[in-house]
Amino acid sequence: MGGRPGDSGVDIPTQASAASSRDSQPSPVPRTGPGGRNAPPTARVNATPRRDLPGPGAGQAWVQAVDALVIADLFVARLADLPVRQAHAYGVVLRADLLFHMGRAAQANQALDSLEVAGQADETTRAHIALVRGDWAGYPNGGAQTLGRRWDGSLLPTQRRADPDLAEQLWRQALNGYGDLGSNAGRAAGLIRLAEASTATGRPMLRRARIDEASRRAKAAGDEALAWTARVHSLIERVRAGEAPAGEVHAMTAALREWSRLEGSESYGQGLCRLLTTAASEGNPR
Repeated sequence: MGGRPGDSGVDIPTQASAASSRDSQPSPVPRTGPGGRNAPPTARVNATPRRDLPGPGAGQAWVQAVDALVIADLFVARLADLPVRQAHAYGVVLRADLLFHMGRAAQANQALDSLEVAGQADETTRAHIALVRGDWAGYPNGGAQTLGRRWDGSLLPTQRRADPDLAEQLWRQALNGYGDLGSNAGRAAGLIRLAEASTATGRPMLRRARIDEASRRAKAAGDEALAWTARVHSLIERVRAGEAPAGEVHAMTAALREWSRLEGSESYGQGLCRLLTTAASEGNPR
């Protein structure tokens, strides 16, 4: 789901817990609050043994992805016990995202379709689904918030072709949905993506405006991880324009490392630092 930079190239949400406040969780795929407390119980999802999963069967990235899927199965099953329908739906979306990045796009889309057809998707979930589908279209190989790069700054391999127009359409749909819900975190996540959309290509002022608004909304939501993501993207724009001195890049990298060590996620901070230093060394990280 538009996730934190990780060493497997698989985007997963930053927090897996259900929300008690709609803008209180540091997650690139924001959640706006529980709903449907009186919803009927949903079906359990049984954990899938690793041996039953088809795939390459070799390589650390594949093993990590499979392990994450097994954990997601258990997570979704646990959420099915909660009287909060939205929590279970979020777990299903998380699992679908993992499936997509394991090369099982048909199953991933079927899982999201089932949520919508079964009527299990409220306004919040529909906004999440639009954001995730937009990520699949715009960054089908992963890295929706890291400009298509791994945590170490290297480009993710191009295995599937992107559809920028469809991605932008879905991101706008998500943005409108989050706007109707009054979710600052959701709008921030959408705006960061729209800063790299087709309509922003060759329009640095538009990109900066979208990133600046994303930063303001992430701060208003109290979402520090998303706020740091916006800050990094803002500085990358200045690097692209040749406006950011090396000292400023170094200062932000140091501050980001300090934040990730004391308050945030070290792997998340490491990924954003690498993205920033890569942008500084190349001038344009795309």
